[in-house]
Amino acid sequence: MLFIHKFIFISISLIGIAWTCFALETAPFGDGLWETIKITYIICGTVSFWGGAYILGAQYFYIRFIYKDKLLKKYALSIQKDLVVSFSTAIALSLLYWNDAFSYDFNGIDLGFVGVPFGFASIYVLFQLFSVKIAGEKLRRKPLYLILLFVTLVYCGIYYLLLENLNGEYSTIKAAWVQISVMCFSFVIFMILHLKLVFVQEGKISMPSLQKEILTGLSKDAGGLLSEIEGPIEEVNRNLQRRKSVQSAQIRKKQKNNKSNSKNV
Repeated sequence: MLFIHKFIFISISLIGIAWTCFALETAPFGDGLWETIKITYIICGTVSFWGGAYILGAQYFYIRFIYKDKLLKKYALSIQKDLVVSFSTAIALSLLYWNDAFSYDFNGIDLGFVGVPFGFASIYVLFQLFSVKIAGEKLRRKPLYLILLFVTLVYCGIYYLLLENLNGEYSTIKAAWVQISVMCFSFVIFMILHLKLVFVQEGKISMPSLQKEILTGLSKDAGGLLSEIEGPIEEVNRNLQRRKSVQSAQIRKKQKNNKSNSKNV
């Protein structure tokens, strides 16, 4: 099964690279140094989300129906309704276009707009993170502000791209590429931020097995890097547990003192 996931991931990446070149009517090493640098950054900034969306989608299925990790199961259940509603809406919209008398050429915003609710949900999660506490302490605000600024700016750009697409500015292949990229980016951000929210709320971090297996299978260096990451993750979990234990002890002591004072009164 791991081989199938690797094959699909690599196929999506290769198709995405070729599609990007056709959509932007350029090719690496064929149109000069500047065009090569530009197309490389665009490919990294878009196609990576195509493959990431597949991995996170497959990972969600394993977490929801196969893995027994309680923390990850809680994460899967917390976003289940959002995913069902979003993809049911996308399927219903597709059926409407399928039965429409007019031919569909992707010069709309329906496919790309499926990802917009994921974007709004992600921004909402960022505001939730501002109020979440770990062992009585709030998260550092600066990283959250930076992430919020990044996501907001990206969606301003997405709004501009969808508006241009709606006005018929793009060819069919470019219009489809823009909409797929918007949908994949929105899905990836949605999944990652909701996972972060559950980690923060529970005060514990867990790395899904499928993600480790696919990355390890794709690259030996990635496997070594993941092995190095697992140690610090366990250390973080131990520190978080100690902080929560200290906070619980302080709360119990405070409650005990309050009860003693009440009796004395």
